Amino acid sequence: AQGAVAVAAASAMSFVSPALVRPDNIVAVAIGWLVVLTAINALGVRAAGGFSVVTVMIKLLPLLAVVWIFGERGAIGGAFEPLAPAPINLTNLAAATALTFFAFTGFEAATTPVDKVRDPERTLPRALIGGVTFTVLLYLVAGTAIQMLLPADVVSVSPAPFADALTSRFGSGAAAFAALTIAVAAVGCLNGLILATGELGYSMALRGDMPKAMGWTRGVNTPVVSQAVGSAVSALVLLANNSKATASLYTFIILLGTASVVIVYLAATLGAWMHSPRLRQRSILALALLFIAFATYGIGMEPVMWSLVLLAIGIAIRWIMHRLDSQAGSSPAVAET
Repeated sequence: AQGAVAVAAASAMSFVSPALVRPDNIVAVAIGWLVVLTAINALGVRAAGGFSVVTVMIKLLPLLAVVWIFGERGAIGGAFEPLAPAPINLTNLAAATALTFFAFTGFEAATTPVDKVRDPERTLPRALIGGVTFTVLLYLVAGTAIQMLLPADVVSVSPAPFADALTSRFGSGAAAFAALTIAVAAVGCLNGLILATGELGYSMALRGDMPKAMGWTRGVNTPVVSQAVGSAVSALVLLANNSKATASLYTFIILLGTASVVIVYLAATLGAWMHSPRLRQRSILALALLFIAFATYGIGMEPVMWSLVLLAIGIAIRWIMHRLDSQAGSSPAVAET
């Protein structure tokens, strides 16, 4: 997920400054953002959180502007573009589900901060339910508005449809503004992912699932080593797929990120199934399992295989760490005998 958002940030910057960010250095710019934002997160959760708040406020501007244009056109009785006809079949629906699902993954990251959330029993449910609901509604309205404001053939080939919609109403200067806000949005998302990844690695290190070095912190329990390792892995994934074209790279990394997090959702759903004996609860969980299977089908074989390779590496690391811990724990007893 970090890799996909880093590529998105670099790609959006190419519209703001085509001379500095070119297709041949997209990966380099993406890795540069990984380095910069990892440094911000190393300053502490307040710095990372404050940065995220600012980027979210900026991110909302083009979305709300498009919704405003949509409402304005409807208020004056203007004509809307018809929705593009598209064949509805299992393959297309599954692919669209996998790509769309990526936009809503990561909500579970709200649970990752270790001892850094005030009143977590109230704060976390509000953040999860309220945040996801607001995001779904805003994206649904803004996404539908784009499709009804612009012709289908324009949306299908446009690298920045929100910029096109703003330009059609406010002039060419709005395109640069929209591209800048899109870049800021991607940077803000990447900042949040680095925060969540660092906290997750830190938590796993405390449980002995990862090397103890991942639990090293500075300041107020800021897991700088875990943050650096997470960003380094993202950079390696980008470099390993550097030969792909920008669009193909972005799509592949999105699908890889979705495939990886689907495994987490599958494990959580199965865990909930074991602790939910009631028929009503299991009926809801059965729907979740069907959705996970459908999304996995839409993701495709290559990203799924990559995610399984990463999962296998993680399991191997966990086994090695627990093996080393058990040997270290038995050493004193062996010495005494």
